[in-house]
Amino acid sequence: MLKISNRALISVSLGALTAITLGTGSASASAQLYAPITNYKSGTCLSLANGGSTANNVSAILYTCSGASEQSWEPSGSTYVNFKSGKCLSLADGGSTANGTKAIQYTCNGQPEQDWYLRDGQLKSGKDFSKCLSTQSGGTANNTNVVIYDCNGAPEQQWSWLF
Repeated sequence: MLKISNRALISVSLGALTAITLGTGSASASAQLYAPITNYKSGTCLSLANGGSTANNVSAILYTCSGASEQSWEPSGSTYVNFKSGKCLSLADGGSTANGTKAIQYTCNGQPEQDWYLRDGQLKSGKDFSKCLSTQSGGTANNTNVVIYDCNGAPEQQWSWLF
């Protein structure tokens, strides 16, 4: 008779880390694919202001990719969850869809302002599919605010999530 004790097996597949925990006779798998989201125009990463604060309403910003935990995001259904805070990419001002509304992090709550769809390199808002994640005034510098704007295919609206 084979006895399986509690232990963790780690495997790496396509750059994603998958942890499988084996227990007494049953197995469960959990995959987490946290990775940076990079802006095409600037080559910088989607990050969080204030040194990666974990508070609600912290602005999403561009920042030089460094591998910091506040620059890692995981798609979970139609939301993007930040690795450091565990909070969702959201829209400020109660989910306003006006051009220039800031992207923020907020406790995941299932509201449409936290839904995002990556289509043709653009992160489209689930609250208004005609709005895309963009950079304020097309900026590329560190600490540039990330906002929504009418989707127009501009380079500042092009994003890649690479793992």
